[in-house]
Amino acid sequence: MPDWEINYSKKETGVKRVFKNMFSLFFLRGSLHFLHFITYPFLMRMLGVERFGLVVFGQSIIMFFSIITDFGFNLSAVKEVSIKREDSKEVNEIFVSVFWVKLLLALFSLFFLLLLVNYFPKFKTEKLFFLLMYGYLVGYVLFPIWFFQGMEDMKYITYFNLLGRVVYTVLLFVFVRKPEHYILVPLFLSFSMILTGVSSFMLALKKYRLKLYFPRFSVLVNNWKKSFHFFLSNLFISMLNYSNVIFLGLFLGNEAAGLYSMAEKIYQALSSLYVPLNDALYPYMAKFKNFSFFKKVFNFSFLLNLIFLFIVAVFSREIILIMYGKAYVESIAVLRILSLSGAIWLPSLLIGYPLLGVTGKEKLVNNSIIFASIIHIALLLTISNFATVTLVAMLFVFTQIVILSIRLYGLHQIRDSLS
Repeated sequence: MPDWEINYSKKETGVKRVFKNMFSLFFLRGSLHFLHFITYPFLMRMLGVERFGLVVFGQSIIMFFSIITDFGFNLSAVKEVSIKREDSKEVNEIFVSVFWVKLLLALFSLFFLLLLVNYFPKFKTEKLFFLLMYGYLVGYVLFPIWFFQGMEDMKYITYFNLLGRVVYTVLLFVFVRKPEHYILVPLFLSFSMILTGVSSFMLALKKYRLKLYFPRFSVLVNNWKKSFHFFLSNLFISMLNYSNVIFLGLFLGNEAAGLYSMAEKIYQALSSLYVPLNDALYPYMAKFKNFSFFKKVFNFSFLLNLIFLFIVAVFSREIILIMYGKAYVESIAVLRILSLSGAIWLPSLLIGYPLLGVTGKEKLVNNSIIFASIIHIALLLTISNFATVTLVAMLFVFTQIVILSIRLYGLHQIRDSLS
């Protein structure tokens, strides 16, 4: 038995480990959003609404590519590693096969990005900006978040994410001083992510005694097949999460994208408080299927979420004006609408992979995203001639209702097996 397996077996397992990992990820999310709330107002003041809108538009594009490189491994590979983590040979094979597939997908993404910046005017005029953004994807591919999550060793996700974000924040505050410096934002973002990716990748190799090799082609194909449906789900999640900013940037301009993004960042900050819970709960439920524990966590987090959302909805005006100033007053209505979405999103999230996903209903969870995202994109295209920032936010709420409704139907199907 390898040393890392012996060390793992000596550590706490079960519910205590869930809370330990949840705390690590919660601390990470809180720290990252604190840094976001420092850097975003700073960038808005230094770059102006138009250039800042370009920045959030570019980030949305590159995050869409990151979903392609993930290819569902952040779900399928997490589950595989969690189940097989006592077998070092199996773990190593999963690691290298996922790495090579992600690398190939990154090359495909580069090819697609080159088409965009050479043949589409919106991207061609800012060719260097978007090419510099690609460096973020390189670092993201190297960062084995999925592996640390599957091994339930999530403190390393916290350490390396914070390292990159702090470096990025410091570089921004030192060097960005006027609108023309917007080109430095993708440069610093890419540098910090590559630093994070390389450091974490080397640690994973050393700590878990992993060896890099090119696995059998059949192994790559098998992992590809296992993750394909998760990929479709993640692709449509990306379309749902980033399509609003991309749509507004393309049809209403960078300023509209910036106004929506300001409210969205606050909504995401609140929502992300529960992502660590989901990320820690999923591998635990995959291994132990402790449904009584899940029910307690669900009830507590649902009530807590409603309290937070009520506070945000009531004080939306004060939050926007204090954080961003009067230039973003149009974001107030968007924030109130998105607060309503948060009440729907949390139960949908927890019912998803931590519950339905570990009881044989992965396809239903994935299909709920795919179906709702298709509806969302279709509705966005329908309103393209008379769209407003607030109308786009309303469509997002409707889409969340669709997802939750489908997952509640799936919950109804398995209710007898949960008792």
